[in-house]
Amino acid sequence: MEILVDTINDSLCAVALNKNHGLEALELDPEFEQIRHGTIYMGRVERIDANDNTAFIDLGRGLLGYLNAKDARHLGKKTDKALPKWLNAGDLVIVQAQDGFISPRIGTYEAYEDKNVRLTMDITLHGRFMLYAPFRKENKISRRISDRKLCHQLEEMMDKEDMHGVILRAASNMIQNDMLRREYKLLSNVWQALLKTLPLENNAAPLLAGPDAIMRILSNHAMNTIERIEVCGDDLFDHTQTWCMQFAPDLVNKVIHSQIEEDLDDSERLLEFRGVLTPIEDLYRPYAVLENGASIIIEETSALTAIDVNRGGARGSRLEINITCAKEILRQIRLRNLSGIIMIDFLKLANEAERKDLTNAMKKYAADDPYTVQVHGLTKLGLMEVSRARRTPPLSEKLDSVINL
Repeated sequence: MEILVDTINDSLCAVALNKNHGLEALELDPEFEQIRHGTIYMGRVERIDANDNTAFIDLGRGLLGYLNAKDARHLGKKTDKALPKWLNAGDLVIVQAQDGFISPRIGTYEAYEDKNVRLTMDITLHGRFMLYAPFRKENKISRRISDRKLCHQLEEMMDKEDMHGVILRAASNMIQNDMLRREYKLLSNVWQALLKTLPLENNAAPLLAGPDAIMRILSNHAMNTIERIEVCGDDLFDHTQTWCMQFAPDLVNKVIHSQIEEDLDDSERLLEFRGVLTPIEDLYRPYAVLENGASIIIEETSALTAIDVNRGGARGSRLEINITCAKEILRQIRLRNLSGIIMIDFLKLANEAERKDLTNAMKKYAADDPYTVQVHGLTKLGLMEVSRARRTPPLSEKLDSVINL
């Protein structure tokens, strides 16, 4: 795998290419991104809705978020007490963004839509192989690590090292314990440093930015063999190298400064030179055509995403075409960062055995996604029901901000 880092219209873009130089993953940070997933804030309680048991939090700079009771922590611990019993308007609280928010273009529907970002007081710091939740006592291991003996060994190691609040990612099963200890110490030191530098002023303000596109793509692909990381621009090169020295020392010598000048137009920069811009722009279209002649139509709505499979000129049985399309659908879901409820209308299958084969294929391909994807199976109407965890805005929102500048 190869990682390319560049900008598109001054927006940070990091892409992963597979061994065939095809687009495998894409992370984008729009220039006008106002709130990034994972950013930690010192927030001020603006008001509390007692009926919904929800607090609205001023994040500073005219930004507002909402905190549900289930995501609140009283003195660092989860509580059943209603928010009005221990939280008051004007209180300062440390919260973290669970969503991202991009400044909408003037004149669009989104510009008039009241969007508040979900917040949590269950803070987590993002590393390459783990998340660190300082307010939690228990440790957790990704369900993707199915080897029970290995899980037991990891649990023993964390107990021996007196670790707490650790959420090990699936990639943690590939590295030595020394690397996990090192990363835990790094993240716990970051948290302690943040607490020591809390602003003395009684103001709402960001404290620590969430992981950017470079950090996300390198963390999400920690299980893959990365051959090289080519970076365009002095500042981005220094930033990438610094992060790798801290969290990915094995990648430091693979970070390469691109020879392409950073002051060139996008049409002459790294992503265009490597032929990546066109595949990225193709993701702006609501369809994808497969090499076998089949096609998939992707319709995003506020409630769910609907995907339709068309045979087109594809040859073979319906099951064969469906399985081929299933692999591309999961790839499109990952690249487009679709989340929430996703309904897929495959070609109609003949019997229960074929439907089971298709469902198993979907689960197999879904395992490649760094985010949690659940394949719920086929409904009575023959629609495949899928759900995917949401962390950042869908790519369509980001591309709308970047391409239409």
